[in-house]
Amino acid sequence: VHAQRKLGHWYLEGTAGVARDPAEALEWYLKAAEQGDVYSQHNVAYLNEHGHDGQGDADDIPRDHDEAAKWYRRAAEDHAHAASARQMGHLIADDAIAGDEAEAARYYAIAAEKGDPEASTALGLLYYDGKGGLPRDRRKAIELWLKAAKKGDEGAHFSDFITAGVNHITFEAEDTHGHTSSSTVAGGVSAGSGGAADDSL
Repeated sequence: VHAQRKLGHWYLEGTAGVARDPAEALEWYLKAAEQGDVYSQHNVAYLNEHGHDGQGDADDIPRDHDEAAKWYRRAAEDHAHAASARQMGHLIADDAIAGDEAEAARYYAIAAEKGDPEASTALGLLYYDGKGGLPRDRRKAIELWLKAAKKGDEGAHFSDFITAGVNHITFEAEDTHGHTSSSTVAGGVSAGSGGAADDSL
């Protein structure tokens, strides 16, 4: 399996004396993915989602979001692979495949639990608005955004507060005695997007 994945890398990158051929790379990744290799499962999904290898070769591999979802789902469900779970959440949230906000939230939660900062950002937005079957919990949202920011996700942000240029959010929190206290959280991180992790694209 490792050798098949390695061949996939070589063909994708055009290294180790082989000509660059993303379609051939996909075939080798698929062989390894079918045997349960989580990184290859993610790479098969990634190539199908984007329809190319990220270098502008859009005609090399046809874009197929349903096929991408199949392999992201396997990697996320069978191995709790953070990047795959996060991308599943994105596919659903972006209406690229069938699904609802609750399912997207479930996949974001899998990835966030593994420490994926981009998923933490997305999950925070759902908590902030009380969507995806989640309770409206702005303190939880802020905790997730801070977690994402500390992990270095440039996409971590504080929703409308950042748009408005507000860098300090004050929220009310009940202490263990039922009293209400005020807490301030510093914000101010820029928008962007995160990439996949591990030995995957």
